[in-house]
Amino acid sequence: ALDHGPRVQIGGACARPEQIAITVDGTGACVTSAAWATARAAIDALLRPAADTVDRRPAGFPIDHIGLTGATLSLVHRPTLVVDPTARPSGSAASPPGHAGLARPADPDRVDELVRALAEPGAPVAVPAVAPAFTLSIVPVRGEPIALDVFPDAVHRRGEAIALRITPAARAILGRPASVLLDPERWAEEPSTITTLVLDGVTYRRGAVLGEWSRSPGPEAPGDAALVEALAQAAAQLNAPARTGAAPTPHHLQITFAPPVGATVTRELALGAPAAGGCPALLGSEPVTAPLELCTAVAALAR
Repeated sequence: ALDHGPRVQIGGACARPEQIAITVDGTGACVTSAAWATARAAIDALLRPAADTVDRRPAGFPIDHIGLTGATLSLVHRPTLVVDPTARPSGSAASPPGHAGLARPADPDRVDELVRALAEPGAPVAVPAVAPAFTLSIVPVRGEPIALDVFPDAVHRRGEAIALRITPAARAILGRPASVLLDPERWAEEPSTITTLVLDGVTYRRGAVLGEWSRSPGPEAPGDAALVEALAQAAAQLNAPARTGAAPTPHHLQITFAPPVGATVTRELALGAPAAGGCPALLGSEPVTAPLELCTAVAALAR
């Protein structure tokens, strides 16, 4: 018998040889041997220590959506991130699913990394006595939601007797800002549809012949046309993942697209000095990392 549970006794006569007589809190019944074997296995599992029976994966099941700090990540169909415009600072409670906000495509690679980190087995440890750094609200495709408290080196499914120690790599992925999960593609146009580039107040206007550019103000410098064409090629498509932290972005680039069909569109970007992997940039007020090809073209033309 389990503490505070029903008392089960085995013994007695049954009409069929494949049955076993049991008594539960004084009430007798006959069950098949197979049914009793299943029940006995479940009882044995309950009697084992929690560390032996707990699922060591923080969330190793199909997920419908995840409530992050300041955003909700939907995994149904194409992954989508809904950012809460009134997001709280990092470390506060996650915004509830279904809040109003802007839905944007999520980066499939970053989402896969998050799902894999949640499914990576951990080692059973005692529940930390300190407050969690943040909490993820994970809603499975089937079943009840769980609140996953995340600590510096462990996670705890709220309500369970033990926590799980996770690897530093998995912890780093769980702690990424929601903005990192956004699809880094910002725009994708044909280079030939760029009619005007304005870099740090200097305007470059496409001529009648492909590869021909005029400059205003000031006379064209030798090689300007080739540098501008390289910048147009690099600026036509922008894949710029979100970043954190502050960095100088002294160059201002304005790009005007005039596609054959549709309205003329002007896009603006502030960029810093090129470095390994790209350069710091601002897309509006959002800090992003611009691709190295674009950073290098800007630096060469702005020389």
